[in-house]
Formats: sequence, structure tokens, C-alpha cells
Amino acid sequence: MAYTATVFRVMIAFPSDVTELRDIAREVINDWNNIHSKEKIVVLLPVDWITHSAPELGGRAQGIINEKVLSDCDLLVGIFHNRIGSPTSKEVSGSVEEIKEHHGLGKPAMVYFSTESVNARDVDKAQLDSVLAFEKWCQSKGITHNFDSQDRFREDFNRHLSLTINQHEYFKSILDRNNLAWFSEPDADELKVELSESARELLLAGSEDSHGMIYYMRSFSGKRLSSNETVFSENGSPREVAKWEEAITELENLGLIEDINGKSEIYKLTNTGFDFVDMSNAQL
Repeated sequence: MAYTATVFRVMIAFPSDVTELRDIAREVINDWNNIHSKEKIVVLLPVDWITHSAPELGGRAQGIINEKVLSDCDLLVGIFHNRIGSPTSKEVSGSVEEIKEHHGLGKPAMVYFSTESVNARDVDKAQLDSVLAFEKWCQSKGITHNFDSQDRFREDFNRHLSLTINQHEYFKSILDRNNLAWFSEPDADELKVELSESARELLLAGSEDSHGMIYYMRSFSGKRLSSNETVFSENGSPREVAKWEEAITELENLGLIEDINGKSEIYKLTNTGFDFVDMSNAQL
């Protein structure tokens, strides 16, 4: 059954040596949605510069990312280990600039530093020194968190995420305002849901499929997403896979599709999904 929810965008800032931790952060966020989204009427949407930016000329690269990706985010999660990243024209790295920009707007930021041991020969001392210096800067602004393994990060971030959404004044004030707005509107049909472009495209294809199905099949050779004889992704890049998986999560969280085999492989449009397409045909 569909429900209206407040969507909070969660920016993940990270240098190249912690991509696995970035993936864990996304998994924890999606797990939070699966457990809490319907009850709290909240959806957390993980974003980062890889999955949510496109080639564009006409400005400073990090400035474009800040404007097109970061500016709309509500929460930022920063993750560091031994590398700080590549410098921008303003800061020692893009991740650092994102964190300082977000913090400067008064929005909540959670910054994590890994202490997991690595081979000393694999460590760039200049990069590590920059991480340690930035950690001191963060500690001067609030509380950071250290962890020594991927499992520890998963466990700690899962707990911290719930605490932040439940207790931080930023989220409490927005949810209080939205709850008042929702309860003041007696006609649920007037509530509108704005889907991402990829989610709209996938939902429309599913509505035109003869069985209303969307297939996301995995094999040793890769992943394949299709519907209505249209292949949306087949053995695509990590960025493309993340985009379409996010579209599936978005549609499922809104009750527009349902997982009918319990394996996140075969989805079927719900009656609400078909109704949504009918009502939003002009937009889709």
C-alpha cells in the first residue's frame, strides 16, 4: 500500500580508499528504510558525487557537485581512512570541501575515521597527515567516531543513524512541520509524489508490460534489469547499477511495486502503482 513520506537526502563523502565502506553505508541506509520507513513516514535517499552527478562544463568541478548534488542534502556522512583525496581550488580534497560546505549551512554531519591497520608501505604519508589534520579540525567542531573494522563501522553507523534521525533537532523540526501539514489535508489524493527520472521510466515500462512485471536478475555474468522487453541495465558500470537499484528501492518504498519472490529479483506493480501511472501519465 502506498504512503506519503518525507525524503531526506543523505550525502556520503569519501575518498577513493574507502569505497567498500561507502557501499556499507548505503546498505545500512537502505536497511533503515526497510525497517523504519513506513512507520516513521520517512525515506532516506543515499547520494554521492559518483551516482548523482553527470559530465558538465561551465564551472569549477567541485562547485558543480556542491550545487547540483550537495546543496539539497539534509545529512552528510563522511568516511576516511588513510587518504584525504584529491585537492580542489578551495580545500585539501573534494570530500573535505563537501563536509565544510555542508557544516557551514548548519546541517547535521557525521564523520567517521577508520583506524584499521594496513601495510605501512601502502600508506602515503602526506595523505595520512592530511587526514589526521582534518580529524583534528572536525574534533574542534564536535564529535567524530573511530572504528577498526568494516563490521564495527556497519554496527556503529546503524546505531548512530537511528539516533540522529530520531533525536537531531534538524530532522525533528522538519517532521513536526510535515506531520501538521499532512494531518491538515483530509484528501489524500491531493498529496503528490515526485519520482526520480529513472524511477518514473522504470514504473512506466512496468505498467506497459503485459504482466506488470519488472525483472532484476543476477548471475555470475552480471546483473540485468528489464521490463516490457526493454533492458535498462545489463552488466553496467557500478554507477549505472547504483542508479537503477536506487530506482527500485524508491518504487518499493513508496508501495508502487512489490517483491513477489522475496529475493529482490521479480517485482510486480501494485494496484497503487498502476493508479499512480494513470494519474500522472502526463508527467511520466
